[in-house]
Amino acid sequence: MRQTHLFIGIIGMLFATFIFAPQVHSADSFTLTTEVVEGKNVWLPATLTVHKGSDVTITLTNLSPKEHGFAVDELGVKEILPIGTTKTITLKPTASGAVKYYCPLHPSHIGGQLLVQ
Repeated sequence: MRQTHLFIGIIGMLFATFIFAPQVHSADSFTLTTEVVEGKNVWLPATLTVHKGSDVTITLTNLSPKEHGFAVDELGVKEILPIGTTKTITLKPTASGAVKYYCPLHPSHIGGQLLVQ
């Protein structure tokens, strides 16, 4: 009788784990736009949380009145976006940690970060 209850309990836990476990997708997708905040050009959102080893698709849109860029040195990414354009890129972070992104055309602009888990 005890073994039957134990078996049913284990089956119940496995079922609950399968049903209620968070779903992890192999690809993340984000949209970043350039905007002017308090007189500074920024890419928003400033922080993206991504999964190590997953393909990450980022759609970049330049809404500002100047040409801007998007660069991630650690991942070999450097894109330039003319005024009013959109470009989609795909990244694949291979190490955990914080990775900086920035505008290579305007170093004084505020950049952001990819938090790789």
